[in-house]
Amino acid sequence: MPPRTRTQRSSTVGPGKIPASSKGDTWPKEIKSGSVTVKIYRTIRRGEPLFCVTHYLDNRRNRKNFANADEAETEARRIANKIANSEQEVLQVSRADWRLYTLAVSALKDTGVPIDVACREYAEARKIIGVESLISAAKQFVEQDGETLVQKCVPELVEEFILAKINAGIGKRAVDDYRSRLRRFAKAFQCPIDAITKDQLQEFLDVLKIARRTKKNFKASISTLFDYARSKKCLPREQKTEAEHLDSIESEPTEIEVFTPKIFEKLVAAADPELVPYLVIRAFTGVRDSEINRMEWSNVKFDEGYIEIPAASAKRTRAKNRKALRRLVPIHPNLATWLAHYRDRDGKICAFYKSERVATNLAKRLKIRWVHNGLRHGYGSYRVAQTKNYPLVAYEMGNSVEVIKACYDRVVTEQESKAWFAICPQKHVSPAPD
Repeated sequence: MPPRTRTQRSSTVGPGKIPASSKGDTWPKEIKSGSVTVKIYRTIRRGEPLFCVTHYLDNRRNRKNFANADEAETEARRIANKIANSEQEVLQVSRADWRLYTLAVSALKDTGVPIDVACREYAEARKIIGVESLISAAKQFVEQDGETLVQKCVPELVEEFILAKINAGIGKRAVDDYRSRLRRFAKAFQCPIDAITKDQLQEFLDVLKIARRTKKNFKASISTLFDYARSKKCLPREQKTEAEHLDSIESEPTEIEVFTPKIFEKLVAAADPELVPYLVIRAFTGVRDSEINRMEWSNVKFDEGYIEIPAASAKRTRAKNRKALRRLVPIHPNLATWLAHYRDRDGKICAFYKSERVATNLAKRLKIRWVHNGLRHGYGSYRVAQTKNYPLVAYEMGNSVEVIKACYDRVVTEQESKAWFAICPQKHVSPAPD
């Protein structure tokens, strides 16, 4: 078995958009003349298409860039013909040398590797291992490494990854996020994934004109794709991926905003009875919008006094070796009052397809500014002020203690907390229909 070869990383692979005029072509394009192959790679640099003609001559890799694809192809054909003609002249050798040449070509027949490439790789390998037998080194490498890389281009790998996530049953919103970000990434890197360097990834992220938080999420999606590629043997399993070497991205500091007790009272008093469970459960348990949309009335344990957020509904975390965990949040006395008319319900808790949008429209009609995640942030802030117990609030909200301390400590006063958990239905509020 011949030693495994790795795809050479090309600096011509880089970020950007694919020119509409050349989307139908297959890249890299190969121009052949006899046994000589000259490749043309396509990429984008600073928003403009770039075509790089690449070939080997005298054991050195030569590259030449063109802004026009036709000019690049013309140059590639000229180079291929020139090298092929030179080889024909060189092969005017003795019968004995010719026999050695044909034996070498025959030995390489099943590998598909040209003789010039084989000779260069052999020479470089001997420089690396010294006097040791190359075959012995290859056997030792296979025994230690035990893997042969599968070469896949990024676009193919992205579609395979997205399908794997769908089959794994992750939420539609997460799938849409992966699809949006990684297909944009695939347009910029139409090459084998093991040919991409950390610097190229960094350049791709640096030129994205998006908020830091969004860029951080983009980086996480790329890292997840590289982890997937490693699991599929497209990258070495025992090495860090290039994505793991990317610079860290710090999120922009944001002020936590919450609804005040008076504002929330006004909002929930005017809400459609079918929207009330969404509002009060989020406000008085801190569940995420994505979580409550997956939850059912069977998760509300009225007699036991708690609401269950099952692992299937809880948010998945990107942290390694950490899965979504089931958690139990107490039904506070005021929440029990709000939900009393819903005890006999079954099925989904959310009666609307997009409850947050319905709540946002309600706030707009009431001339109240809707605070994104304001209900969840409100619970975290008021609950910290009420209990002073960071681990307890972290458990109830499905966060780390560090996040609770950083985001929710001292956002509201203890007096405001008492007012929040005292919000109850007013007599004029119509009960939900049975």
